[in-house]
Amino acid sequence: MILASHILVGAAVATSFVNPISGVFFAFLSHFVLDRIPHWEYSVDPLKQIKTRGVRYCLPILRRVFLDFALGYALLTLAIALATQRIAWDTALFGGFSGILPDGMTFLLFLWRGKKGVISTVLKLHYILHVNMHFSKEKGLPPLHVGLSTQGIAILLALYFLIF
Repeated sequence: MILASHILVGAAVATSFVNPISGVFFAFLSHFVLDRIPHWEYSVDPLKQIKTRGVRYCLPILRRVFLDFALGYALLTLAIALATQRIAWDTALFGGFSGILPDGMTFLLFLWRGKKGVISTVLKLHYILHVNMHFSKEKGLPPLHVGLSTQGIAILLALYFLIF
């Protein structure tokens, strides 16, 4: 899913818990649940070559990722402002961050390639888990209307739970 979906669902999950630490933890897990649902997403394959080809090569995808991130947090900020009940904004923001953390850890692995140590091992294990938790892409991505619909539903549900 795109980052905006993960941010909003992560925030909705985190704010639904009385204990913010539990909420942020389950927001992190929500990323893997969302990735199990067939969806459309843009390719981040150029980021795998950031160490060898440089930032300039990756700039188009980095712009897309930044816009996706900004859109997610803009919608989250709007939802917090429109909420009918007071939302713990800090829990919502950390929940949104926790919801995209698995993708961030994957990006760190691309930067960390070739290095040895505990951090590298943890990032590699996480990457294997993350890829295996994803819906099967053997038959390719779902049709665009299906892939976008699943994300639209996730975003609308998250906004509903955040606002109402």
